[in-house]
Amino acid sequence: MKRSAYFSLVIFLFLTMLSPGDAVNVTSLKDKPELAIETLQQQIEELLPLQKQIQSCQNFQEKLAMVQKLPQVEQFFKNNPELLQATLAFPVEQQYIVHAAVALNQGPVIFSGCDASALKPVVDLLYATERFYSYMGGVVGYHVKTLQLMSDQLAKKQEPETAKLKLPPVVDIRKEHPKEILQGIESLGNMAEVYVVGGAGDRLALVDEKTKMPLPVARLEFAGHTLLENLVRDLEAREYLAYKLTGKRIITPIVLMTSHEKRNDELIAALLEERNYFGRPKETIFRLLQPMTPVVAIDGNWAVNAPGQITVKPGGHGVIWKLADEYGAFDWLKKQNRSYMIVRQINNPLAGLDANLLTLAGYGHSNNLSFGFESVPRLPNMSEGMNVLKETSKGATISNIEYTEFAKAKASDPQFAKIADSPDFPANTNILFANIDSIQKAIQELPVPGYLVNMKHPVETLREGKKVTLLGARLESTMQNIADVMTTPPGAPLETFVLLNDRAKTMSVTKKAYDGKSIQETPEGCFLDLMKENLSMLQNVCKFTVEEPNTIFLYHPALGPLYSIIGQKISGGSLKSGSELEIEAKDVAINNLNLDGSLRIVAEKDGRLIFNNVQVKNAGINRQANNCYFKSQIERTESAKIVLLGDSECVAKDVQLNGNVDIVVQPGTRATLSQAKDGTVSVQVEPLQASSPLWRYTVDSSNSIKLVKD
Repeated sequence: MKRSAYFSLVIFLFLTMLSPGDAVNVTSLKDKPELAIETLQQQIEELLPLQKQIQSCQNFQEKLAMVQKLPQVEQFFKNNPELLQATLAFPVEQQYIVHAAVALNQGPVIFSGCDASALKPVVDLLYATERFYSYMGGVVGYHVKTLQLMSDQLAKKQEPETAKLKLPPVVDIRKEHPKEILQGIESLGNMAEVYVVGGAGDRLALVDEKTKMPLPVARLEFAGHTLLENLVRDLEAREYLAYKLTGKRIITPIVLMTSHEKRNDELIAALLEERNYFGRPKETIFRLLQPMTPVVAIDGNWAVNAPGQITVKPGGHGVIWKLADEYGAFDWLKKQNRSYMIVRQINNPLAGLDANLLTLAGYGHSNNLSFGFESVPRLPNMSEGMNVLKETSKGATISNIEYTEFAKAKASDPQFAKIADSPDFPANTNILFANIDSIQKAIQELPVPGYLVNMKHPVETLREGKKVTLLGARLESTMQNIADVMTTPPGAPLETFVLLNDRAKTMSVTKKAYDGKSIQETPEGCFLDLMKENLSMLQNVCKFTVEEPNTIFLYHPALGPLYSIIGQKISGGSLKSGSELEIEAKDVAINNLNLDGSLRIVAEKDGRLIFNNVQVKNAGINRQANNCYFKSQIERTESAKIVLLGDSECVAKDVQLNGNVDIVVQPGTRATLSQAKDGTVSVQVEPLQASSPLWRYTVDSSNSIKLVKD
């Protein structure tokens, strides 16, 4: 028996003995990767010629004719004539898909025990993979590439980087850049927003509290709104700022990349309907459906839930550029005179704070650059990529090295091993600027950038009719590595750039559920980071005295979003420990507010609030209740709440509000609060004589935005 055949037999017997969820055996696989590497390498050697032949074919007829002659295909259909008969009802391209799966030796894995009537769903799924990855040989190319990356990861092997890796030049925006901020505001009419919302989010274990069905990450409630709505609110804040400065209403088109994972696309579509598209025209939101791709187990075979049911996961964020081009999203944007995009991921709700996105847009747009990264200083032991300058004899570009690639890059590349742990290289945040023309040019050379696999998580699959648990992966990709082909000749200005910002107001993610141990990368941890930043801004910009811990401050993004604007609307005061201040309003003038308890201000539309020397004291939040603070699901013993409906106004001067207070100001009215000598507070309501903005926005000689009270 040949050595390779012997190893294949050994690993097959070893894998089929695994029992469901057997952690010891999974660990054994990780401890003895040589068996898996051997069998993966053998499969790769056998399948590479097939991939080359497939890529040389001109059409599906040629592909089908070629694979039909393969011995494993002939033998499989000889043993399964009813399956062959069922495929004859399909178009030739779908007949080919079934034969291609069999050519990859997946026939027994996928179709064993599969009723012919259940064939169509798996064929449709695989045909989508075939079409999207056609440039690399379709399903066959996808499978071979995944095997290669899995083998390399197990062997900690990677081709050494041919480019010289250097510190990237950065523009430090940790101090406000008023010129770039104004350029960002001016660029809004030429910008689009792209939100990556199709991720699996397995580690969050997010479910509907009533039905217990899985939910997409976009529907996670955070600070009183879903993560998706938080992104839209950040955008509305920038649009509102532009309106206040220019008088022009801007509605930015939004592209969402969703997926079928956990009914992601369906549930996001339902969310948009439920929330009336967050008050935006329905036709200004464009959805892309991220392709679902097969998960390959460590034995080199596809994972299956049941006969004919392949385990699939979204194919990584790097598919977004090719997908947007194929779906017509780029053409749709260009028809609206949009040439540039800001790209955000759903799991980082802090990215819209202060001047982050305005500065990114302003710098990239005003310099007509191709691609840009917003970055932060690196911290040790964080799961995040790093930005580098790549230089070759042909040119240079700024790129990203993903954290999942660090281990094998260190083992294979002495150059990278020297710099991998250096704190000088900035961390990538996946907050990106992109030029649409440059992206369309880049995908001609690099359709899907940054291939990688992540074999951290086991997958349950059928093997020989039994459920086993194995390590597995699907082919993933990174959207930021499209910059790899945006090189400029030596000595020429770079087309790519990096902005370096404060970590505290740029990045904190909601990746996993809290396990009772570490809150890092959990919604709880992200909310804590948001509170630290909000309270820091309140102290340092608004000049409040803030007592911690357990103090909460939330506000509507359009209150700024620039901290310098918020500091002009809110000035002086104090928050006692454990207090809660929520300002869900755009137009306020607050001076010397002293809060001991809970105060919530809610303007449903254009309401205005003017507080001067106001004291609020009540029992506030019931800390004994089962509160979920990051969701804003909070029980209060007492609270002062002021609701401004429509175009309304609330004015208070030298007033102390004690205990429970509930004031609702009707549209077209002004409520004036006054306090008698005995301490009682009265509310006088009168019609608004004329509606006028509370603040007039101007720009001074230093390009800073200044507010003038009308």
